[in-house]
Amino acid sequence: MGGTHVKTAYRQWVRQGLSLLLAAVLVLTLLPLNVKADKQASRTPIGRADHGFTDLPASLQSGQPWINGQAGILVELNTGTVLFSKNIHQQMYPASTTKVMTALMALENLDLNDTLTISYNATHDLIEGGFDWRFQAGQVFTIEEALYGLCLNSVNTLGYALAEKMAGNVPEFAALMNQRAAKAGALHTAFTNPHGLNDPNHLTTVYDMAKILWDAIEIDDYRRIAGTEYYSCAEPKNGQVMNFNHTLSFLHPSNKWYDPRVVCGKTGWTEDASFCRAIYASEGGRDLICVIFYSEGNNGDNIEADVKRLLDYGFAFPEADLVSLKTSYTIRDGYITGVEPGTTAASFRARVTLQAAGNWVLTDADGQEKDGSSLLQTGDTVRVYAANGIRRYCATVLVYGDVNGDGRINISDLIKVRNHILGEQKLTASFFLTGDVNRDSLINISDLIKIRNHILGENAIPQNN
Repeated sequence: MGGTHVKTAYRQWVRQGLSLLLAAVLVLTLLPLNVKADKQASRTPIGRADHGFTDLPASLQSGQPWINGQAGILVELNTGTVLFSKNIHQQMYPASTTKVMTALMALENLDLNDTLTISYNATHDLIEGGFDWRFQAGQVFTIEEALYGLCLNSVNTLGYALAEKMAGNVPEFAALMNQRAAKAGALHTAFTNPHGLNDPNHLTTVYDMAKILWDAIEIDDYRRIAGTEYYSCAEPKNGQVMNFNHTLSFLHPSNKWYDPRVVCGKTGWTEDASFCRAIYASEGGRDLICVIFYSEGNNGDNIEADVKRLLDYGFAFPEADLVSLKTSYTIRDGYITGVEPGTTAASFRARVTLQAAGNWVLTDADGQEKDGSSLLQTGDTVRVYAANGIRRYCATVLVYGDVNGDGRINISDLIKVRNHILGEQKLTASFFLTGDVNRDSLINISDLIKIRNHILGENAIPQNN
């Protein structure tokens, strides 16, 4: 009986202590957006919950299409598999595909029925070629009307005005854009404005834009607005009718490029960026994101042909190969991710997919090969050997949530994450990655909550697959 009372008291202490800790940390993690605290965008999960990307094994890369664009990516969302890649980490000008991020932030932080007043700066502080004669200072639109103009007709003035609404000015909003990009997993992005007009420092990658678009398409209102062919509204100040016709050819049944598989997307063009596209398409239970940057020539026909080739390839990709990818771990960049606490060496061996060919062994941190019944721990290592015995590759196992690397998720892991957030201790390398339980490239209140709930048995930390 005495032991039971001790366990009960300890459990109550943990619950009370964690509740106080989480409340304190929450105060430290609020962003300084000029928005309503109770704003909640309605969402529909699409594809894998963690939005993780997985490389396509070389054995499945035959028959890939050619594209004119200088950079391109095609991602199958159910598995996160990158089915096609070309210069996916090369920083480039995104042109108006930037507005995917501006719309995403507006939908997450503003009420669609709120009003937006166009400022003098929003109509004058744009480079030559970025103005739209229909918009003047003092005009008033609802946030929803502004988003239609932004997403369909790519109105730079509306992007500028939305930035002012959320952050007061463009530089402050750009800083928040980059924070939000990092949260989406877009770590090679440097936005300087909300519209995409050329700035030598306004850069991202097709990989990062695919991450940003994935976050956007899970917002129901984004799919609805950015997938609308045509929208019209009257500006209240003078009754002028505003017609917004989507610049995306794939959404217009009368256009030669019409494709019913395309749900929504964003076009982009500037002289320096050439033609750009960020597309979400869905058919038969398969969801694809396609992003292409810098496709030249033929007034946009080349990039439309690029998109069509990639979508045709993605929707025709064998389902059996995708299923095999979904049930495999990924070894990349020196780490094996998606390992759940309680995974045995035997089950790991049965599911792992190697990106480097060769014989491989699984060892503990001391170099001893693990037997099938032993549990994987952070710090275990996969070593790949060529036929002549030379080691070609090694990767470290990350058990998500196991921050201290002892094979369990307990109060010690929670304390380490808490100390990192409060700046009292810095997590580095693999320990940072294991602490990032929700895989958003940050360690914050969300990670604390997931570890706390796992410890208390309220939910298990899910795998990355």
